[in-house]
Amino acid sequence: MMSRCCRPRMGPAVLVKLLGILLTLAVTGVHAQHRHHIPMRFLLHGALLSDMPGLSNAAAGFGGALEVGLRVRDLEGFLHFEQDSWLAIDNALALRPGVVNIGLGLARYFFRQRLCAKAVVGTSTLLFATPFHPAGTTGLFVALEPAVFRLPFRSGVALVAAPLSLAWLVPARESPTLRRLEYRLSFGIEVPL
Repeated sequence: MMSRCCRPRMGPAVLVKLLGILLTLAVTGVHAQHRHHIPMRFLLHGALLSDMPGLSNAAAGFGGALEVGLRVRDLEGFLHFEQDSWLAIDNALALRPGVVNIGLGLARYFFRQRLCAKAVVGTSTLLFATPFHPAGTTGLFVALEPAVFRLPFRSGVALVAAPLSLAWLVPARESPTLRRLEYRLSFGIEVPL
């Protein structure tokens, strides 16, 4: 029979160490199995056509965006922040600050993550005053990118381009409604975090 002094003790410190080892093994196994990534994208976009009411269809727009997401296998959820300036070219060339759009997006990747389709829904905030709406008026923002092409490199960096996407901006929903549908071209770079 073993005496008390020679019996192995399972105290709290040993249990915590064992639990830590098991959690480490479980997390590394899940990480290897699911291969999640945290990408950050810097994007530039331009819109040569829009359907803004009361203005020419040629009212152009341009801006930049930042997206940060979590990709697990071929699905990604991400945060989208963008500023969209408006260039009115009806009577005279005039640059307007446009809107700030903030939203949540979902992307689905195909063909070894060289192609994806994205959708974003969020808010659109007017950055300048109009005759009917003060600056800061906030409404709806929806963007659809049916085909985003990715050119990945071994370092994890990728070039991205969306030859045609749609952005529906409704920064003022009160009458008269201020809305804008943009047909965009965008390109940028994706870096891993």
